[in-house]
Amino acid sequence: MPRTSSLPASLPVLASQQGGCLSRAQLRELGVDADRVASEVRAGRWCVVGPLVVRTSTGELDVAATRWAAVLSGGAGAALAGLSALEVHGLRGWERSSISVRVLRGHRLPALAGTTATSSRRAARVVRRGGLPVLAVEEAAAQAAGAARS
Repeated sequence: MPRTSSLPASLPVLASQQGGCLSRAQLRELGVDADRVASEVRAGRWCVVGPLVVRTSTGELDVAATRWAAVLSGGAGAALAGLSALEVHGLRGWERSSISVRVLRGHRLPALAGTTATSSRRAARVVRRGGLPVLAVEEAAAQAAGAARS
């Protein structure tokens, strides 16, 4: 099926800021409907990362794309947590293959390879690093310590 209209000019800008990942809600806000997303995926230009996230390219996700996919999958209020957040803040030597995401109480993180979710009743201070929502250093460190086995 040929494309009938061009994509919004703001779409590639937002995608580049988010590791190529966009939530389906963001796409709707930009005027890109589910049929257009399906068409781009079928054509091999985009790929589905999870039930809530689409990537505007194909291939393996790099670290930035994986972080964004995890946060976007967590919905409104989601942020990188624990060691994942501390790594974004600059901590080195403690990297993990799993991305930790804090979601709002009552929300679930859809199944997304390499991600784990935590939630809390307590409000968390979230800051942005390169646009990416992450827990503040103090909160991320406390969460990482609480999750540590030793």
